[in-house]
Amino acid sequence: MSDGGEESRGEVGKGTMKAALFEAVLAEPDIVDVGFSPRWMDDDGYFGPLVSVPFPKARGGDRLKCTDPNGRRALIIVTAAGNAVFFERFPYTGQTDQVVVVHCESEALYPLILPGALTEQQFRVLTRHKRNIGHSVQHLVELGATLYGLKQASASLA
Repeated sequence: MSDGGEESRGEVGKGTMKAALFEAVLAEPDIVDVGFSPRWMDDDGYFGPLVSVPFPKARGGDRLKCTDPNGRRALIIVTAAGNAVFFERFPYTGQTDQVVVVHCESEALYPLILPGALTEQQFRVLTRHKRNIGHSVQHLVELGATLYGLKQASASLA
């Protein structure tokens, strides 16, 4: 885990997943291509700075994508606690049917995403269309607001 508010990073080498799954998710029609900005990448080739980039038209759970100049594709999931970014650690060349998908996320999301390269099961759970990590975080925010409102209402009745 990183400290000081920096993004955490999945480590390379702990797993691979089928390239076809990654490609299929990126091809889903709800995912918006946001282009690419060099400011979204750090010196190590990770998309760490992208975890704090605001996308004003996006809401919690929205899925975006981009491709860096080397051809590495990234899936960005907007959450109320910062973006979760899932990306190919190495450009996909088509020489195998596997890719290494790693991630960057804010410190607030770190406990929700296991460190390391993602397995197919983790990727499916974290990135699915209707119930991804962004939706889960938004649900927690709304639940907290509801509970806070109930607490405030209860205190005013006392």
